[in-house]
Amino acid sequence: DYLLTYSLTFALIVTLCKEYTRQYSPRERGEERTRDIGIIAVSEYIHKNYAKKITLADLCQAGMMSKTLLCEKFRKYYGQPPLSYVNRYRVLVARNMIVETDKTVSEIAQETGFFDVSHFVKTYSKYESESPSALRARFKRQRGASNV
Repeated sequence: DYLLTYSLTFALIVTLCKEYTRQYSPRERGEERTRDIGIIAVSEYIHKNYAKKITLADLCQAGMMSKTLLCEKFRKYYGQPPLSYVNRYRVLVARNMIVETDKTVSEIAQETGFFDVSHFVKTYSKYESESPSALRARFKRQRGASNV
């Protein structure tokens, strides 16, 4: 729970700081500020719906903008494309579940929006540099050592 709470809190603080800076920057026009609020709506959509299939069209609808504008603004805010952010967020949620629960990797994959276990393991390993099973084994060893 701590890792997920920390990650979500950090993402929220970063988003709020960026929005505050953009909103009160004298260089920004009102039109630009309105479009940036769409990115916040997209982020909220991702955080609420990460366990479901999310497409670029879904994100465009949530932010009320075109694919081109969404990708441009999202990359400006988060430094990565929207669907990469979706996968990264899913991996953070999955990491917390691996550490905090005894659910199988397959169950965790499905609950975090990955409907193919091999794709989940590959994506997870890409972002975390270890497999979900290796993380679970490492934490079990650490818990065992701390209980002695």
